[in-house]
Amino acid sequence: MSEAAWRNAVAAALRGPWVVQERVPLPQERYPTWSETAGLQFTLRYVDSDPCVFGVGEEVAAARCLTRIAGVSLLNVSAGGGAAPPTFLLGN
Repeated sequence: MSEAAWRNAVAAALRGPWVVQERVPLPQERYPTWSETAGLQFTLRYVDSDPCVFGVGEEVAAARCLTRIAGVSLLNVSAGGGAAPPTFLLGN
């Protein structure tokens, strides 16, 4: 899109409850999958790990990492994606 169109889109987004993110290519890794007909296979899946920290100042209320895995690059549940808990543990 043109720079002017981008500026207009950002200005419109700032007037509402929106989050603007840059779309980046997602990595793919092989994960074990199961089907009744083929059994256990290792298939390519898109992977998206989203670490997040919640808290104010020095007090961290929660530190987590949401990892989503799917066969298509849209990793939400409605597109067939799923969460992969736990990704890793932080702290003690």
